[in-house]
Amino acid sequence: MSTPEKLLNGKRIADMFHEEFFSTNFWAMWCTTFAFEPWHSAIEFRRYLNRFVHLFKTFDTMSGIYRTKFNQFDSIVRPLLKWLTDQGVTVQLGTRVTDLRLTPGEALTVEAVSWVRDGKSEEVALTPGDLVLVTNGSMTANSTLGSTDAAPVLDTTNWPSSASTPRSPTTSSSPWSTPCVPPGRRSPVRFTSTSSRRRSTRAGTTPRFSSRPCRPCTGADTAAG
Repeated sequence: MSTPEKLLNGKRIADMFHEEFFSTNFWAMWCTTFAFEPWHSAIEFRRYLNRFVHLFKTFDTMSGIYRTKFNQFDSIVRPLLKWLTDQGVTVQLGTRVTDLRLTPGEALTVEAVSWVRDGKSEEVALTPGDLVLVTNGSMTANSTLGSTDAAPVLDTTNWPSSASTPRSPTTSSSPWSTPCVPPGRRSPVRFTSTSSRRRSTRAGTTPRFSSRPCRPCTGADTAAG
């Protein structure tokens, strides 16, 4: 938690802990709550630890978590979106950003943003007074949803080359093959809970899980937890 982020650049969680860590109760609770896997960014893991350190004492019961009156989308996202649009902010959905064109030199200064929308490529030039805020990948990238009856489909379309792709869980006993064990399951599964909190599961039922492949991120890739 106290390691400077610059020393964690490009490292996975599995690079920072012994294999025994991934069989602890703490890891089981942490990964099912926040959807972490051993190959996720050590920087993002550190940020979450520091952000939620006050919950460690009651983490097994989640009694210290403040919950919204409704689900997070209706309680936070929708009111925030309405407020932003009322202030004149343009929210452009259905858009895939394809490039951030940088100015020459050592500084990371964006001079233009390119995207594809409705099959058409567009670009906007920026001025010195413009700000560009980018989340260039996260542990929930390529998320897919499952249900009580079907497992989520693993989406690997944006995985990196095989040299940095997580090893198969069937070919190694390393932390890569130590997935989360969600509540209500007797054996490990390759899925992580879609919920931001732990949920009790009735006997004989299967909770909803999400398959979340992710490449190792750098400090520039992750947003603060």
